[in-house]
Amino acid sequence: MKIDEILKMNGNDAVKILSVKNPLIPDWATVLRKEYDTLEHPVFNRAEYIDKTKKDGSVEKVTRIGLGLQKLAAKRVAQMCFGVPVKRIYQTYNEQDTQVANIIERILTANRINSVNMKRGRILFAGCEFATVWLAEVQDNTLYGVDSPIKIRCRTYGQMNGDNVYPLWDEVGDLIAISFGYKKKQGDKDVDILETYTDHYFIIYQKNGNNWEEIYRKEHAVGKIPAVYCHRTSPAWEDCSNIVYETEWTLSLNGNYLKKNMKPLFAVFADKLIKFGGEKNEKEESRTVVQFPAAAKADYISWKQAVENLKFHILELRQQFFGQLQLPDWSFDNMKTTPMSGESRKLMFIDSILKVIEEAGDLCEAMEREVNVIKQYVKIILPGMVDVIDRLGFECVITPYTITEEKDIINNLVTATGGKPIISQRRGIQEFGWAKDPDAELQQIQAENKGDNILD
Repeated sequence: MKIDEILKMNGNDAVKILSVKNPLIPDWATVLRKEYDTLEHPVFNRAEYIDKTKKDGSVEKVTRIGLGLQKLAAKRVAQMCFGVPVKRIYQTYNEQDTQVANIIERILTANRINSVNMKRGRILFAGCEFATVWLAEVQDNTLYGVDSPIKIRCRTYGQMNGDNVYPLWDEVGDLIAISFGYKKKQGDKDVDILETYTDHYFIIYQKNGNNWEEIYRKEHAVGKIPAVYCHRTSPAWEDCSNIVYETEWTLSLNGNYLKKNMKPLFAVFADKLIKFGGEKNEKEESRTVVQFPAAAKADYISWKQAVENLKFHILELRQQFFGQLQLPDWSFDNMKTTPMSGESRKLMFIDSILKVIEEAGDLCEAMEREVNVIKQYVKIILPGMVDVIDRLGFECVITPYTITEEKDIINNLVTATGGKPIISQRRGIQEFGWAKDPDAELQQIQAENKGDNILD
């Protein structure tokens, strides 16, 4: 069904079609949050793992140890994808192309796109989807290096943030509308709202009683849906939650054993009854005298726990979690206890680099659609350069995060240029950061090299 036909329907029928959830996305409230939130893990389920009630009615709380590895996995994949800022490579052939590319970059910079990417990464890898809407408000400004009649901003939605995102595709798989459902406070009650964006319209539906009504419709000049949508069918931790749960159970049950056996056990082996408990504390007497029969024996009995087996089990589970997800285990203890050279530590990133390469396809596709949306707004800023804006080619490049040393990069660049300098002396002074005024510092250095110290 075409979007124009849907928008002609009454509110109830239109909302019924526009608010269909993406069937490929696991639900956050019923599935993903229970894995992502540590306090929702089975070890914290008091109906399944019950505190012990003593004979006197008091409650002995069992040990509950939770591990936020699912949350760590989502953050880590986002960091590997966006820890190095995404590059946009433009195909510029003249000054006009360069001007358009610079305006696009200024728009993205003004919206702090690097922070937005990191935020979107966490929302995507934990909640399996995100949608970013790019909007413009009429406001004269020079934020983008030229006089602009509009100010452009963006907002990101995702079910992880409590938003209901409803993308709508046509028969060939093209996105024809995207809607966002939320509740709005009106007086002392909450009202259901659905915002819909198409390639020509922005529409708001409101629920009154049991019926939906269209309360706002505005035509926009973007010419395409001013939003991008990206999704995945599983979270960053994929099918490894059972590994986390098993580790939590092992640590929690072992904690119970430790609490039960941590008190020292003093045993007396004698044929006669020995009385205990009359000893004074160490502040009231300087020594303690204990009398036993001649054949008696007394000693502390230690609990012999299979520590190595427990340690092996937990470490193996942890290694399986990170190994199956192709994530490097960057914990400080792991890096500290594993003797490795700098080059060897770089090899730890091979799996994660391959994972980012796999994830980069859908992410770059979404970000390239995003640049195309911004190009439509640039046409409003530069109405006389529509042809230049349309023909500007570009691509987005995601660079996997890895350990790098500036010394190695500089040596490689100098070698590639045949030993020639790669930056000016002034830029070197500026990058070093010790001189408050790089120009004055450069003049001082040049004067000293000439043997004419300007301080004399």
